[in-house]
Amino acid sequence: MALAGLIIATLAISSAGLWAKLATAHGLVIAFYRVFFAVILYLPLMVRHWREHNGEIKPKFWFWPVQAGIFLALHWSTWLQSFKYTSVAMATVLVATHPIFVLLGSRLWLGERLPSGSWSGIFLAILATAGLSWQQMQGTGGDLRGEMLALFSAVMVSAYFLIGRKCRQYLTALNYSFLVYSACALFLALAILFSPYSFTGYSRQDWLAFLALALFPTLLGHSLLMWALKFLPAGLVSLTALSEPVGATLLAALFLHEVPSLEQGIWLGLLLLGIAWTVFASRQKMV
Repeated sequence: MALAGLIIATLAISSAGLWAKLATAHGLVIAFYRVFFAVILYLPLMVRHWREHNGEIKPKFWFWPVQAGIFLALHWSTWLQSFKYTSVAMATVLVATHPIFVLLGSRLWLGERLPSGSWSGIFLAILATAGLSWQQMQGTGGDLRGEMLALFSAVMVSAYFLIGRKCRQYLTALNYSFLVYSACALFLALAILFSPYSFTGYSRQDWLAFLALALFPTLLGHSLLMWALKFLPAGLVSLTALSEPVGATLLAALFLHEVPSLEQGIWLGLLLLGIAWTVFASRQKMV
């Protein structure tokens, strides 16, 4: 039962690129409605949870979740916009490099030493990213906007994860998620107010894509992962992050007819190998 839940969670999370491709709105708007609808859907559960843990959410605890919400807003808006310029496979694999940035951030910000084996994975990932960029430039005449947005998004979500490590010491997962999503929605709403984009005027397909992003990858996917952790080893559950690019590529090939070329497939495979190598090496005892 738990394994079935993990498979569903993987498919739900992998579907983010598919829904983003179906939306015609700017990434800023897509990101806002993704998190806004998620907050609305969270509310019934949060009301009950609040009664049991209301002592946790004090104003002095808001600073870091608000910062995390801003980084999450930057992550989602730039990543969802990257799909306008590149394929689902490319954007998803590049954003999956975030464990590398988390490790580097842990070294610089938290003073944690990196396991020696992780450097080989980092080097392979950098090499594969450079190869992907070169191959993309050869094929598109130098347009790397999608790749740059996806990489920037990976750095932003890494900051979000690093802050999360600090916040989860004094907040439950639900309280933390609700504060982060609320701050994220507010930041994105303000960004839209000062942008040329609008909150309204979108097609039915756009609204369905907004809701699907909130429901499937945001709530269903991550909620099932948290549930699966109770029954399955954390290492097995964490592999879902590495399987997301594979699932996203398969869904895009199936429904959007986006099939990577042989050269792209090789570089994408090497990048995934570098990420996996880094993740597994980081599980070694720090020295």
